[in-house]
Amino acid sequence: MGKVSKFGKIFTIVFNIVFIALIIYVSFLFLKFIFWSFLSIFSFSSSDSFASMNRLINNILMMFIVTMVLLIVLSYAFSAVCLWGIFKKTGTKCSNVLIPIYNNFCLIKDIMGSGWYFILSIIPFVNTIFSLFLFYKLGKCFGKTTTYCVLMMFFPTIVMPLLAYDDSEYEAYFAKKKSEKNENEKIN
Repeated sequence: MGKVSKFGKIFTIVFNIVFIALIIYVSFLFLKFIFWSFLSIFSFSSSDSFASMNRLINNILMMFIVTMVLLIVLSYAFSAVCLWGIFKKTGTKCSNVLIPIYNNFCLIKDIMGSGWYFILSIIPFVNTIFSLFLFYKLGKCFGKTTTYCVLMMFFPTIVMPLLAYDDSEYEAYFAKKKSEKNENEKIN
């Protein structure tokens, strides 16, 4: 087990606190818009009720869109920081993190040994199972225990920054398996 750096611990704690605070803030903002929109329905006459209902629906949709954009930007920033640390350990060019689809290709190539596995990440339903397997293999590439890898499969938000910024070293899992197979063949 590698020792987690101070940056990794602080980043994980701060990110999770900011993420929870953002969700709470956006939820309260969303409820505020709904409350004021409902209030505006009852403050107008009955002939204006259609326009009031239309404003309510527009406000709800706008808050939904704003919430989704904020969550997407925050999750992309989080994954970029985590992948930056992982790419630095694997020796992959760190600027590849900033290219949205190519960063997944590079990660899959580093973990699985072949970029062809990227195809599995774009097939619906298969990509869910493949991503669980990928997180498991990512932990194994850094010499982590099975328990750590299972935690990484189901709680990547917490475990990924710890993996990215601890002292563990990258061991190409696929290369290790091939070398073990070659050694077994030499012995026989």
